Amino acid sequence: MKNISKLALLVFIFTSFISIINAEIPDNKLPIQGISELSSPAEEHFKKGMSKGETGNYYEAIDEFDEALRINPIYIDALAMRGLSKYYLGAYDDAIADYSALIKIKPDYTDAYLQRALVKYYGFKYDEAIEDCNRAINVKPGLPVAYFIRGISKNYINDLKGSLADLDSAISHRDNYLDAIYNRGLVKQKLKDNNGSLADFNNAITIKSDYADAFYNRAITKRQMKNYPDALADLDKTIKIKGDYIDAYFTRALIRQEIQDYRGALDDVNFVIYKKPNFAEGYFVRGIVYHSIENFQQSLESFSKAITLKNDFSDAYYNRGIVKKQNELYSGAIDDFNETLRIDSTHTGALMERGELKLDLKEYKEALEDFKKVIRIDAKHTNAHYKAGHAYYNIGDSDGACMEWKIARDLGFVDGFNMIESNCK
Repeated sequence: MKNISKLALLVFIFTSFISIINAEIPDNKLPIQGISELSSPAEEHFKKGMSKGETGNYYEAIDEFDEALRINPIYIDALAMRGLSKYYLGAYDDAIADYSALIKIKPDYTDAYLQRALVKYYGFKYDEAIEDCNRAINVKPGLPVAYFIRGISKNYINDLKGSLADLDSAISHRDNYLDAIYNRGLVKQKLKDNNGSLADFNNAITIKSDYADAFYNRAITKRQMKNYPDALADLDKTIKIKGDYIDAYFTRALIRQEIQDYRGALDDVNFVIYKKPNFAEGYFVRGIVYHSIENFQQSLESFSKAITLKNDFSDAYYNRGIVKKQNELYSGAIDDFNETLRIDSTHTGALMERGELKLDLKEYKEALEDFKKVIRIDAKHTNAHYKAGHAYYNIGDSDGACMEWKIARDLGFVDGFNMIESNCK
């Protein structure tokens, strides 16, 4: 409870698990009852609770706040601090109950609405968090943190325009509002406003030069812009600031794979797996890298491990099927494509690969069904039309074959011209 004493002095700070938020509740005064109006035993229990909380003994802190409230049931500071202690223990519903009790005592108490909104936000109750922010704004318009909490909550329910508007308002009401600027960058990133996103992350880094999350997400934006050298530089900086930033290593591995720095990609993804041995996506990426350097055995083992850890990992099945197909393990490849399609029946890659395998195995009717399924999903899939033409041709349906090859040709598939010239009138 690092900032518990500050809360008693009317500054209330929550920090999120992934460092997205470090929001300060504004310093409008708590309606603290004067010491002379409180019984001395209640005050003593409150002070003991504060001391316990400051050292992280939250259960014992709650016991002391309970005693203070038993003596004085409307002791607002004790309710606030008990709510905070419960929040730190992850007892969100109980924390909400304490803030609700505060609001019942004083319905126009904006801090209680905002504190309850944050707990609801962390408890994934985004709509309810928004409602509490609305109430706080109605009581006291212009509170930067109210717009901030409402903005980040709207982000998580994908009201991106609403989120952007609220974060703009938060920033307009507070100069250099670091957390609002950073989170606005995240929203713009989602909206594919790359230049706007970069501007916000740049601003955040100007305000806080060691802001690892801002460097990391600036790298994400630069990757979206295919500016790989600068993205890698930002990831290097992220890792320099925070050496155990696993997402930064993982993203750096992805970029290094994309730019064919396979040795660097393996180093990064192996570090990720070392730190997170049950991270299926780590093994999946390692399988991709090994496949790129034609180490097929290691690739197969990595994809298999990913599937063991995440048995509905459709892309892991699909890529393992690709490796098996390339190594002429056709039965196993078809099994993997079947599993891919069991998980995701619209996976056009698996349909095409399975169809092509069946075409090679002279199972023409089954191959044709796979190509037709691809065409139903994507009518402009040129290769599906082209391969469907071959399937039709091999079952003796020349009209069907020529029709599909003509469609492939009209879609710009060069080989379609050749097949029409050779086989169609």
